Amino acid sequence: MVTLTMTARWLPPVLSRLLAATMLAAAVVAFPSAITAHSATTITCGDITALKAAISAGGTIDLASYCVYVLPAADSGVDGLPPVTNNTLINGNHATIRRDPTLTTAIPFRILDIASGGHLAISDLTVMNGAVTSLSDRGGGVLVQNGGILTATNVNFQGNTAGYGGGLAVASGASADLTGGLIGDNTASGSGAGIVTNGGVTLHGTTVSGNRVTAAGVDGAGGGVAVFNSGSFTTDATGNRTVIKNNTAPLGGGVFGQAQVPGWTLTLQNADVLGNTAKTGEGGGIAALGNGNATITNSTIAGNTAFLSTGGRPAGGGLSADFTPDGTSTMALDQTKVTGNKVVGAHGEGGGISHYGGALTLQNGTIVSGNLASGQYSRGGGLFSSTPRSSESLTVDNSSVSSNKVTGTLSQTGGVYITGTPTVTFDSATITGNSAPPAPAPGGVYSDVDITPAGTTTITGNTPTNCKYSPATITGCIDS
Repeated sequence: MVTLTMTARWLPPVLSRLLAATMLAAAVVAFPSAITAHSATTITCGDITALKAAISAGGTIDLASYCVYVLPAADSGVDGLPPVTNNTLINGNHATIRRDPTLTTAIPFRILDIASGGHLAISDLTVMNGAVTSLSDRGGGVLVQNGGILTATNVNFQGNTAGYGGGLAVASGASADLTGGLIGDNTASGSGAGIVTNGGVTLHGTTVSGNRVTAAGVDGAGGGVAVFNSGSFTTDATGNRTVIKNNTAPLGGGVFGQAQVPGWTLTLQNADVLGNTAKTGEGGGIAALGNGNATITNSTIAGNTAFLSTGGRPAGGGLSADFTPDGTSTMALDQTKVTGNKVVGAHGEGGGISHYGGALTLQNGTIVSGNLASGQYSRGGGLFSSTPRSSESLTVDNSSVSSNKVTGTLSQTGGVYITGTPTVTFDSATITGNSAPPAPAPGGVYSDVDITPAGTTTITGNTPTNCKYSPATITGCIDS
């Protein structure tokens, strides 16, 4: 279990100053009709001077089809183009705007900056190769400042780099709404290689893939997406599925959330979190830390991996809910599959899910299956739960934990391992076919607190035992 402290190293100073601002809701924002009523400014391929003038003026801008606009230098500061300060619509027509690839990192600048009061709507555009290299810099591709709004349709953020938010950074009091498109191959030296947000971000059928946090040790998080403080991250329940895959970070390979004060919200609907890696700690797919609330519905968390960190332990190959600093935060999985994830290294906890503090609920046919905790002294191939207070809870309701395993010397309980003093509810739960080494038992359920299952709960077919040798009683659990 890892607890992170939000310092300037985790959150850039500018974002820290913005935290007091009220967060705008992350919602689809209709672009003002007055903008589209004006005649468009057409930018000849390669005419950077005209592009800068058009962005400064606002209104509707048409780029040349499939043109690559190369920015040779910053317009001002670390902005490649002038900040968007009013209502601006860019019809990309499959064009690309990129920082000159021959420039070294000694000449850093992002591509687009949306200032307070600015609303940028863009479509069919690739934003590429932006670079702001200081750890405190945000948004290598696009920065949305406090009071700014971004609406993007079929926009690709590719090959950008920053301290935070290699592809996209959204400040407190700002919002970004993305439909389709790709956030791919971006890097961050701090957190949020694909996206970092203290504001509101909503994705509709967007792919977040191949992004990398390069920080060493546990000093970075959120290979795909990082959500801090009062930020929110939502994937839409309708239309195409959002895919978050093959991203890498020390913590939270796919998605990471953390706050010192209550506020962050993670709402994954109709999403696939696949093949992400936590290099040195918790949450191969998702790591949710501190104070916040997460709801995961009709989603798949599969093939993610958390590796051993020096002096720590791997936890939550699929996802980790680490709410110990707060104790009142919640995570609910509804109609969700957590399959084929693993933790690798000694003392691993929760091949599928690790849970520390707060409330974790699996409900409405959620499946935790085929997960692995490998390495000596590992516990909970499917689910590991450690909660120090009776006000905290673990609920498995009409859901299953099956065919998970632990391997390694003195590893224990392939199914569900519960330690501490939580309130535990098994209601019509199925815990079957999980396996562990011959000793120490059990293989199905280990619990420090007595459990009286309800409904048609079934705990069968686990090895070496179902519940025998658990320190507390699981009523109705039978070993022959």
